[in-house]
Amino acid sequence: GKYEFQTLQNDKGISSELQIYETHEPLTTHLIINELKEEMVCLDLGSNIGYYAVIESNIVGKSGKIFAVEPSPVNYSLLKLNLENQKIGNFLVFNIAIGDKNEAMEFIVSEKSNWSKIRIGDEKINPEDKIIKIPVKTLDSFVDENNIKKIDIVRMDVEGFEYNILLG
Repeated sequence: GKYEFQTLQNDKGISSELQIYETHEPLTTHLIINELKEEMVCLDLGSNIGYYAVIESNIVGKSGKIFAVEPSPVNYSLLKLNLENQKIGNFLVFNIAIGDKNEAMEFIVSEKSNWSKIRIGDEKINPEDKIIKIPVKTLDSFVDENNIKKIDIVRMDVEGFEYNILLG
């Protein structure tokens, strides 16, 4: 299907790709569409501007639920907007990261929206990148705090931080 979708101006990442091809990662997109069913609960980690979250929201419908997590403030506001524009209201959006500790961590905000990521140690950053502090929660505490009783599918795209999420 086609969904109405806002992208970032002058972004060197996913936004330009969507403006040109109107799709992103066709294999993963196909997989998500095939695996999701109505009423499912989906945890979407590293939602970026909401490409997958929007598809998920439309498939699980009013009786389903999407928990979309995106640490980058720029991406987060577009993510929220893109989900609100679907008019389904079956989502919650969180401007945090999921990891293996409950603490604030340094986050690199990259010029390419889909390259932003948690800074590991004193990882070198590009001069045009910014570093901000973001709250990080373990998956367990996130699930507890939000009273999530079941999760049918977890989608993660967190630039190499996947292992930390599984630890948490």
